[in-house]
Amino acid sequence: MINQCILNLKDLKLLLEQLSEEQYRYQSKYLLGSSIGEHVRHILEFYEGILTNKSFVFVDYSKRERNKNIEINLELANDFIGYTMLSLASKNVENTLLQIQDTSISDQVFTSSFGRELYYCLEHSIHHQALIRVSLIEQNLSEIIKPTFGYANSTIQYQERTSCAQ
Repeated sequence: MINQCILNLKDLKLLLEQLSEEQYRYQSKYLLGSSIGEHVRHILEFYEGILTNKSFVFVDYSKRERNKNIEINLELANDFIGYTMLSLASKNVENTLLQIQDTSISDQVFTSSFGRELYYCLEHSIHHQALIRVSLIEQNLSEIIKPTFGYANSTIQYQERTSCAQ
């Protein structure tokens, strides 16, 4: 799972390296005024929640730092993606159990594994990358979008099977 997360973040980093600050900060009318930067920040915060947790046992996704500088500083965002990929590469704890809580929803605590939370971060990232794709299309930047960017692996595999069958 760690490798899939790293590959996903690498795709995001490669895309961002093609953007200007203005494109990164552009507020999409189709996405209620949110920018690519806001979606990138949000993606990274979820990874940060499981990677930098001091106790490495308890994670509360609703208590994120919300570093607004990542939203507006493209270079910082790329650096943070690189740091996240390095942090992921140094982990070997996919079976470690974590206590998960989202206090914005409930006071209930759930038990999960680091691997399961990585999967959640990956799917969460793909979802926000699909939204980033909308902003890129709105900005007439379709040519820089990798064909699989913002698509789940299962969707990519399904599309490959159905196109081969035709």
